Amino acid sequence: MDESFFEGVGVKNESELRQAWEGIERMFAVILFDRDGMILYANPVFCQATGYAIEELTGQHHKMLCLPAYVESPDYIDFWEKLRSGNKQHGTFHRRRKDGRDLFLYAEYTPIFDTSGNIVKVLKIAQNTSRVAEHLIQQLGMSENLIGRLLTM
Repeated sequence: MDESFFEGVGVKNESELRQAWEGIERMFAVILFDRDGMILYANPVFCQATGYAIEELTGQHHKMLCLPAYVESPDYIDFWEKLRSGNKQHGTFHRRRKDGRDLFLYAEYTPIFDTSGNIVKVLKIAQNTSRVAEHLIQQLGMSENLIGRLLTM
């Protein structure tokens, strides 16, 4: 990202950038992984959405948040291979809360590069869309499986 980006959004210095990031963290679920999917950090919004405490997440693999069938699929391997290749991933992702309930997150996974161009981390910024799914289930009588398919298209 070059300085023109910061000029375009009106960010003039590191203090303003920090304040902007703090605003993002208040509004969105944020989680940081190493390049292999190990959880390095999760903000309180993410912890609230998943039902996990930060201590339960740190050091665990991303797969703990996913449905078992997905983790065992070629799609999951491909997902992480794309991230490690520098490709962003975005969309609605079907995940599982600590208590076993479904969680739907509209998210972007963004690879983070070091100064040499190597991918060192993956940042995920997400919005919990589970309430939309719950509303469709309650108001329209749609099944959870159908909602999951619709929201992850």
